[in-house]
Amino acid sequence: MLLGSQRLDLHHIDLHHSRQHTLRLASTIQPDLIKRQAHDDFSPIGWHLGHIAYIESLWIVNHLGGQSVQVPPHYDQLFAADGLPKAERENLPDLTEILAYMAMVRSRSLAILKSPQPNQSGLLPEQTELLHWLVQHESQHVEIMTMVLALHYLSPQILGRKLSEEKTSGRKLSEEKISGRKLSEEISAEISEEKRSPKTSGATTALAQRWSPLAQAKIRELENDRVHVPAGSFMQGCDQSFALDNERPAHAVWLDDYYIDRHPVTCRQYRRFMESDGYRTQKWWSEAGWQWKESQKIDRPLYWSENHWSENHRPENLLKNSLKNSLKNQPDKNQPDKNQPDNSAVCGVSWYEAEAYARFAGRRLPTESEWEKAVGAGTQATLGKVWEWTDSWFEGYAGFRPFPYVGYSQVYFDRAHRVLRGGSWATPQWALRSSFRNWYHPHRREMFVGFRCAD
Repeated sequence: MLLGSQRLDLHHIDLHHSRQHTLRLASTIQPDLIKRQAHDDFSPIGWHLGHIAYIESLWIVNHLGGQSVQVPPHYDQLFAADGLPKAERENLPDLTEILAYMAMVRSRSLAILKSPQPNQSGLLPEQTELLHWLVQHESQHVEIMTMVLALHYLSPQILGRKLSEEKTSGRKLSEEKISGRKLSEEISAEISEEKRSPKTSGATTALAQRWSPLAQAKIRELENDRVHVPAGSFMQGCDQSFALDNERPAHAVWLDDYYIDRHPVTCRQYRRFMESDGYRTQKWWSEAGWQWKESQKIDRPLYWSENHWSENHRPENLLKNSLKNSLKNQPDKNQPDKNQPDNSAVCGVSWYEAEAYARFAGRRLPTESEWEKAVGAGTQATLGKVWEWTDSWFEGYAGFRPFPYVGYSQVYFDRAHRVLRGGSWATPQWALRSSFRNWYHPHRREMFVGFRCAD
């Protein structure tokens, strides 16, 4: 047997759960969205389904089994990551044909995994790593499919005329809401000077008493929503068989002491930045960030509207009807708090926006090392709400070894991608862990991504 019976059962369960999650999502999608590209930088949902099958066929049927699957000749080019440009991936088979392709590959894969192998009584370490990688590869593409579906549901054609009018009206925040700008900046400057102290000064407290409730809210955030992480070393990364290549090897890292938010920045907190002209104040932005914002005419997070926490605009609820079955296995803690929706994590921000907010607040983004260490110090309760930007470039750890191929992680070690940590409400549970590393260009904000601050 290629796998011992007990180990086969465990891996079969993982493969099965991952596939069931994929199929539940696919079953909820309107047929006309399967082949449609929602964004120039993201492939259609149907392509991701076919790519999942193509990769499984490549690594189990071909690589492990030395066999092949009889499919139309153009499938290899169509569903390979480097086969066609994203703009040319809309000429796809029907959903039924893609699902049949997935089922055929899965059947062959399981037959190979159960078949006798000469001089091999169990699973080799590389094969264990490969099966774990395949499960997580599928999960990553399912989350991207969920994101693409959210982008479809943000389009006027899907949401209808009401949202179209709201999205294109360009109305700004009301003057009544903006009137507290000077006060907000005054308080932010005061807090910035004292940011390293877990206690607030008498002057700041007096200011909070004078200017209530905005300043008091800021003081409560400063005192109660941060954790102090003492100086010391910790083991960053992971060497377990389920770890991806960019998580390895585990290694000791020393960090000085620091403070980090217990939770990601909320919509309520981010609104203060918007109401204080944060999107129109250049001093908060890096040069690259300001150029991006101006060229793209950005004045709010992607998943935001004037009533951004309403049933219609949280990305979780945008997809509520179409995804309710596919998200059944997500933990309740990952769903938005319907009683206090403005306390939900802000979602759909670029790294540039996160950096600008941190400067406005007199703080900074954490490094990925700080983020990972802090998760073990009490912030893990919020893991899985949004992906979180860090201040780190995506690079390989010392001793990095590509697996299962160079193109999975290594080609992105280009100092053009920032590291995201954590996981979102759409991330399957088996992909949530403190060592997991995601990566995107700093201008990307289509993911379900937010951030937390440090100092």
